[in-house]
This record gives sequence, C-alpha cells and structure tokens, in this order.
Amino acid sequence: MKKIISGMAVLSLVLALAAAPVFAAGGSQAQTGGNKVIEIFEVGWSSTPVEPPDPYNDYLNSLSDGYTWKLTTPADFTSELTTRAAAGSMPDVIVFNSSQLLFSLYDQGILLEDWNPYKNTMPKTFNSIGDIQTRFFTVNNKLICVPTKGGDRDWSFMIRQDWLDKLGLKMPTTPEELIAVGQAFTFNDPDGNGRNDTYGFTAAGGGGLGEMTSVGLFFGPTGYYVENNTVRHPITDGNYKLTLDVIKKIVDLQIIDPDWYTRGWQERKPDLFQGKYGIVWYPPDALLSETEGGRGDGAVVNWYSAIAPLPKGNEKGGKLAPLTPFGTIRTASATAGKDTEKMAVIAKILENFALPGVEYWKLLRGYQIDKYDMVVLPGGNGYFNHGPISATRGSRAGSHEGQNFGLWNWNQWISINSPEGLAYQGSTDEPDQVTFKAVALGTQLAALPHYSDEASLLNLNNDNTQQANTVLNEFSIQYILGQTSDYDGFVRRWLAAGGQALLDEAAQQLKGYGVIK
Repeated sequence: MKKIISGMAVLSLVLALAAAPVFAAGGSQAQTGGNKVIEIFEVGWSSTPVEPPDPYNDYLNSLSDGYTWKLTTPADFTSELTTRAAAGSMPDVIVFNSSQLLFSLYDQGILLEDWNPYKNTMPKTFNSIGDIQTRFFTVNNKLICVPTKGGDRDWSFMIRQDWLDKLGLKMPTTPEELIAVGQAFTFNDPDGNGRNDTYGFTAAGGGGLGEMTSVGLFFGPTGYYVENNTVRHPITDGNYKLTLDVIKKIVDLQIIDPDWYTRGWQERKPDLFQGKYGIVWYPPDALLSETEGGRGDGAVVNWYSAIAPLPKGNEKGGKLAPLTPFGTIRTASATAGKDTEKMAVIAKILENFALPGVEYWKLLRGYQIDKYDMVVLPGGNGYFNHGPISATRGSRAGSHEGQNFGLWNWNQWISINSPEGLAYQGSTDEPDQVTFKAVALGTQLAALPHYSDEASLLNLNNDNTQQANTVLNEFSIQYILGQTSDYDGFVRRWLAAGGQALLDEAAQQLKGYGVIK
C-alpha cells in the first residue's frame, strides 16, 4: 500500500496551456482581461456559507492567475438559473443537474458553443469523456459540455453471510431460493436473541416500491433496452409482471419490514445498523461504512457478502444494472467563452483537477489544504480519516468543525463518480478491516456482468414520462396488495398514458445515435 502525504508545494501539474492557444468557442471576437471573478453555479452539498478562511476557495484562488473564485449554491437551482439567463447575468461556470436544462439553455445560445477547441489544452479531461458521453453531448459536431466520468458505485443485494452460516443456508441463486432464505431470516431467529425481531428483506420505499424494484434485474434490464434491433421495455415484454410477482410473494409471506413502502431512507437506518434485516439493496462501501459509523464495534466486517451474481429468474436475468456513463455536467456561459483570458483559467483549473493526479484527491477530500493526507487503496481509491484531529492528519478543527458539507461544495464540480474516483472514509488513521472488506466487495461487483447502457443516451419527453409513471406507480402497489390482477389492462393504460409515445421516441433517438438501424 502506498501512502501519499502532500503539502502545497508538491501538488502542481505541468500543463500545456502556455504552449497551446486557447480559442473563444463562439467564433466571435475574443476579449481579454475582463471581470477577475469566476463564478461557479452548482447544486452543492450545503447552501450554508463556510466561515472564512475557506481553505478550498483559497487553494483555487492560488492556482488561478489572479482570478478569484466565487461559489453559488442556490436553494432552487433551476428557477434561479433560468431567472439569471432571462436577465442576461449568467454565471461563468455552470454545473448542471439536468441534461434537459443544459440542452434547453444551449439552444438559446447563452452557453459556450463548443468545447472541442480546448481539447489540446485539456488532455486528461477529454480522455475521461467516453464514446457514449461524446455522442450524447455532441450537437452539430460541437461538444456542448465537459462531463466527468459517471458510473458511481455498483449496487447489489447484500446478504447477512453470518446468518446464512448460522442457519446452514447456501447463497441463493434463483428468486425462489432468495425467498426461502428470506423466510428463514424472518422466522428462524438468525441473530440468536430468542426474539421474533428480524426480517428477510427491507426497502426504503418512501411512498414507492423503493429498492424492491431492483428485483427486476433477476429477469432482465429494468428500463428501455434494444433486442433484435427493436426498443423493448420490461412492462411490455412481461418481465415487470415477473418482478411484481416476486415482490408480492415477499409481502404476502410477511418476510419484509411491514413499513417497507412508507419508511424513508434515513428513517430505516437505525434498524439497519442494529442488524434487523438480512437482505438489503446497497452499495457495499456505503453499507459497511455507514453501519460501522452507526455502531463503532467492527462487527459489520463479518456480516455481509454480496449476492453475486444476482439470482437468475430467466435466460435474460441475473446481471447488475449498468453504471451510468454520465457524471457531473459542466460548461461555461457564452459570455465567459468570449473572454479568452478567463476561459484559459477555467480550462486550466478543470484540467488541473482531472484524474489521474493527486490534485483531484486534494480538492475532493483534502481537509485543510496544508494538512492534506491520503492513503491510496488497492485499485487506486483514496482513503481519508474523518475522525478527530490528530498529529498526522488535518481535520475540521476550530471554525470549520462540523462544516464538512459546506466545505465540500467546492469539489462537486470536479467529482468523478466512477469507481476510480471513489473515496473511502473512516475514523482511523489507517484503513481498517471494514474499509478493506468494502474494497473487496466493490471489486467483486465490478467484475460481474452488467446490462448494456444504451438507455443512457435517451432524453425522453418529461410529460409523457410523468403520465406513464403515474399509471405504473398506482398499478404496482395495487397489484402487490392483491387489489388487482389485471396486468394486461395495466399495459394498455400505460401505453395510452405515454408509454407508447416513449417507446417510439426512444426508437427514434437510438436510430439517431446508430444504436438501431
């Protein structure tokens, strides 16, 4: 294991910016030496201002050739950005939370027209943009933003391995076997406390099916997909009915937390951390780190295994969901694009904090910048101590104590969600057994087959989507509770409410991308 401890002097990157010209991307006359403030507009972790001095802000300013960075994290991103667009006062850098909003404002001519002229000066940034990202964000041969890598972490059904061992059960490989394990976890006292207080399954539905929708992966892709040059969907191919049948049986057998449909994500956590559930849909690193944080006794390291591969319900099923290729969506305003000097600084900073490079990790979780310290884990992930201040590691001390989220606002625009951009967090100076178990489980899931990601290219009509989803959500819970069994009637209503229009639109868009002929 390699340990990197860096201060300010070590973290520098030699860029080609000085040797290569930077062009204004609109074709208009470039301006130089305009406003010396660069404003980032994004949805941050927190809208609460950080008490000065802000080490991240100071760090960015020190690298920006006399420019000062200003961070705006609005309470209502969409309405405030559209208001500013109408008033002609666009921010310099915008980190979009919606591709639809990006395309809408781009069509109005108020965003930077093309990032391709910056390709030579931003090689790391452009190397992280994959083919599917390039196709999605290219309009008339112009790249309209610079997205970061997507992916995030793999989610899967995690299972209490210690309960399997105690009850003499094998890892389930089919939906039927999974249900049988869920029954044993509910009724056979797997935790040995002599009380009937465990459940096979849990879901933080929050007023919906929540994690139970992932049962659909047992039977095939859970969204739009291409088969035999045709756009398909699990609602119309019948796989969604198979999904509902499994969920209904789990509910009928009473082997799931009875509040699964209404209980929210945070509300469910105390019982999860106390070990009340045997099977949970979660990314392994988050599950282990959050549970350990809620307990602090190290027990979780022996609790969970991944159900890997997923139970297979038919010939299509048993794969993990694709990792989305889209991460952070970043671009500049057309006004900033006309200022050559400002755009050179923006391009330099984007490149400076792209992976690979320690600079990325420093801004991502660097604590106070002059006390930056990171441990590199197997696979290249970072590990950061989030515990009390110590002699070797910086922490949120003094005026910054308890302000983690506010300070982390600064890293959202460079954050990469793919596995190589993940940071593991713990409360010990060095990674402990829980961290290494999380890394091992994440590596195991990453190696499994995943469904294809062509659906990520789709940008479907929002009204049709909402109307079709209304029919979907109403029918799903009624079917699970036994209030209706008319699946064919549901399919007809879904198609009429917008489902058919969405299938047609998906086919048209995927033809445009060359995915289908």
